[in-house]
Amino acid sequence: MNRRKTGLLKHIQLNNEGVSLIELIVALLILAIITIPLMSIFGRAARTNTFNANKADADTVAANIMEEIKVYGLEGTAQEI
Repeated sequence: MNRRKTGLLKHIQLNNEGVSLIELIVALLILAIITIPLMSIFGRAARTNTFNANKADADTVAANIMEEIKVYGLEGTAQEI
């Protein structure tokens, strides 16, 4: 049995001439299948990040206006704006 394994290993090693074109195409196809959804996820994450940054800015402005209303009252704030 040991002799049989050795012969099989020699056969496999002798036929290892490199990567065929079909193997390369299949590997690239698998890479594309994995990469395309990831690119979509990154695009969505960028849009969500921009939206949340704009929302945070709006929240900060609203909080500042509310603080001015607390300090100066509604009439005093309206005169400043």
